[in-house]
Amino acid sequence: MKQNKNDRRKELEKDLEKFPFIQDHQDKDELYNKISLQMMEEEPKKRKLVIMPIFALVAVLFLTALILPPILIDQSGEDSMDIATESNEGGEDNSETLHDEQSAELSQIPSEMEVTERDMDGSELQSYLVFEKFKENPFIIAVAAGMNGEQIIPFAITTKDGQLNYTTTTTLVAEQAEELGVAGFPLQGTEINRKGTEADIIFPEDFQMAGGSSSDVMLHNSIEQTFQNSQVSQVNLKYKDGRPFEMGNFGTVESLTIASSVKVSYKLYNYPATESKFLVPIKIDENATIEEAFQTMIDNEGGEYIDSPIPAGVSLKGEEASEELLSVTITTSNKLEPDQQSITMIEAVLATAASFGYEHVQLQGLPFRSIDRYDLSNPLETPVAVNPLLMDTN
Repeated sequence: MKQNKNDRRKELEKDLEKFPFIQDHQDKDELYNKISLQMMEEEPKKRKLVIMPIFALVAVLFLTALILPPILIDQSGEDSMDIATESNEGGEDNSETLHDEQSAELSQIPSEMEVTERDMDGSELQSYLVFEKFKENPFIIAVAAGMNGEQIIPFAITTKDGQLNYTTTTTLVAEQAEELGVAGFPLQGTEINRKGTEADIIFPEDFQMAGGSSSDVMLHNSIEQTFQNSQVSQVNLKYKDGRPFEMGNFGTVESLTIASSVKVSYKLYNYPATESKFLVPIKIDENATIEEAFQTMIDNEGGEYIDSPIPAGVSLKGEEASEELLSVTITTSNKLEPDQQSITMIEAVLATAASFGYEHVQLQGLPFRSIDRYDLSNPLETPVAVNPLLMDTN
């Protein structure tokens, strides 16, 4: 049972009464003075114990701040000098080697200024190709016969007014045959009508062939070349009055089948009298490889006025990267410049690759990164036609 406070107090009082009685005879004032004096003597001692260590610590830190930085600076300077000396002594040869390697690398990579200057120098370079993305106006294919009587030269003709009529256009261009350095246009004055995969060639009633087997072959090849890169697979031949066409030694020819693809090697037609130069397709075996096509381009064969578009000392190696992309590595014993000779080579390679069905060509090994409109760091598009020619029909 819990005790209340009064009961507990009474018990304490009874316990205290049992202790012996002690009486203090000191005066109260005297006792107070003694206690006060003792307290005054102990308080300074305690303050000294606290204040003195703090003051000493502050003094030490202050002196350290004044003395230590100059020592550290001197020591740091000496260490830096020692390290720099050791680095210079141990790495002098390595520095020279690195400088030489960097200089060699820079000499192999044209600077942006060099590329710009070369591109400016190449602004007047002649291009022999027509690309889908650069084609501003529709064109027609008109095929000329070379002065050697052996090769045909296809032209992609556009007009200034954009109006194209095969009969009118081929008649006009035939009038400029001599200026172009060609013998003539075998299909001059004919009319061509296309209907899907078929086309009709309508010859004038007075159409005359030059005569001879070479003329027959020239006309036959001209017809094939006219529709080579189109969707036309059959061409019907007739005169304007409806009679079937007579093709010399071939006899009566009512129609011709156009192969979907014909492998060719492009070479350079060079007629010195007019300084005319055009790309010409040289037929090769349908089973030929791209390597064989390149070799045909390099060989100095093909007849009179036919030159190789590949500079002397250059070899070409083709490797199929995919069905659409051909990788071509160019090696040379002579220095190549971004000039007309180089762009002619590049475009002949692109045109030849197109006849093999490739849509893009990645060129490797050339000592320059761009030429004219070609960025050689990326795959180049193959052309849809060769030898662009702008006609004024007025």
